[in-house]
Amino acid sequence: MTRRLRMCLATTVLTAMLLPCWAVAEDVVHTSDGRVMNGEIISESDRQIVFRYVDPDLGFEVDITLPKSMIDKIERNVQPATPEPVEETKAPSSTTAPKPAADESASSEPAEEVRDSAATTFYVVPMKGQVGTDITERIYEEIIEDIKSHDPDVVILQLDSSDLRNEFQEGSDDIIEGESRHLDRQEQNQWDANNIRNVRLLFHDKLPSDMRQVIWVRDAVGSSAIYALAWPEMYMHPEANLGGMSSYVMRYRNAAGDDNVRAKFGDAAFGWIRGITQYGDDPVNPNKTRLKLITAMSKPEVFLSVWWKGRYPQWRNDLKGEFVIDNSDERAVIIPSYICDDLCLTDGTAETLDDLAVLLGERQYQVVEGAAEGIVLKHHEDWRAAWDQAIKSWREYQTWLGRANGRSALANLRKAENALKRVLVLTKKWPEIGTRSGGAFNVIQLEILLEELKRMRRQGGGGGRGSGGRGGGGGGGLGGR
Repeated sequence: MTRRLRMCLATTVLTAMLLPCWAVAEDVVHTSDGRVMNGEIISESDRQIVFRYVDPDLGFEVDITLPKSMIDKIERNVQPATPEPVEETKAPSSTTAPKPAADESASSEPAEEVRDSAATTFYVVPMKGQVGTDITERIYEEIIEDIKSHDPDVVILQLDSSDLRNEFQEGSDDIIEGESRHLDRQEQNQWDANNIRNVRLLFHDKLPSDMRQVIWVRDAVGSSAIYALAWPEMYMHPEANLGGMSSYVMRYRNAAGDDNVRAKFGDAAFGWIRGITQYGDDPVNPNKTRLKLITAMSKPEVFLSVWWKGRYPQWRNDLKGEFVIDNSDERAVIIPSYICDDLCLTDGTAETLDDLAVLLGERQYQVVEGAAEGIVLKHHEDWRAAWDQAIKSWREYQTWLGRANGRSALANLRKAENALKRVLVLTKKWPEIGTRSGGAFNVIQLEILLEELKRMRRQGGGGGRGSGGRGGGGGGGLGGR
């Protein structure tokens, strides 16, 4: 053996002996659901960490975001254990001839089927836009049937609806800066009590009780916050906001004559809000009983603070808690997601579906290609196109009615009647038009106006402007998208 060969061999042996000593230290994260993950903390803040580790199912490194609320313990710079040497044993000889390799083309399809069947199936249901028009009972009846046909393991309701912004309005992302810069009045969420209640009941009554349902909040300010609080298992996007449900209570208070009646009307409106949000309460978990929290989100004059009993927050409608959330008596509270996370109001913060799957404890998942996304988008496009046409026809009706004088009176009345008929047909087909108009496009009222036009034509015209004024009453919400 040459001198060079002996030196190379000695170097190789020495390297093998020292490698265990040079092994890179790692971080170990223990989560509240019992998992232990070995890897590296990439970044860390007061509320969350970004952790890189080798996913055992995928077989390669991934980065995940973990809220500190779901972390029990972090061990830093832990030296990995050196595996015990295993004595190599020689496999016993066999006289059995080896089995021929299976044809790859024949085995690939069954393997794919086994992988899919092992994955947890997610059905994502968009709840985007304006409550009462974009988010409405009749489209979710169709979606419920599609969910049942796919029979997923988890239904994820993706809620994105806010009086500070609107997913379907161009440029709305810039509106959230500043409390006074609210969304265009017509885009604010509606308070159709029956519609809101019926949407929640659809998912409660029409789906199997053992089908897991979670709501993932991208934004929920206004009446949409009722949906966020009406599911026991709620997760939030890092940029989400929650609350601001006071307009319903204030509407009923303003309809009253004196202070005593105002209080009674307001309490009745709040009782309805509380009735829907009780679907999100969990009697086993005291954190989920949130009467005082929901009171502060619904009544502008009510304060909100919190103190802790063990790990659970105890809500107070005064300023005597350990942490004051709302000290204003002029507006209902709106809470950003990071505070919701700190107060354990939400079950976790997820920016992506992958993050949400980790929080749900699902290591392998498959998104069902259901019809929900298409149903929601088509409904949004169709009813808003019908709204534009109804506005156009209404203005034509008013124009021709105003010209129903002189020798052209009968011809112009006929044109006004045709325009009003188009408004009536659109309103019957699209109830969202009546909701958006604030009652101006009411089927009964439109039919009364049509009868008035027919009477005027029988009498030979005239008086058009007076009828036009009556027809235009209550249309404060009209005027474009």
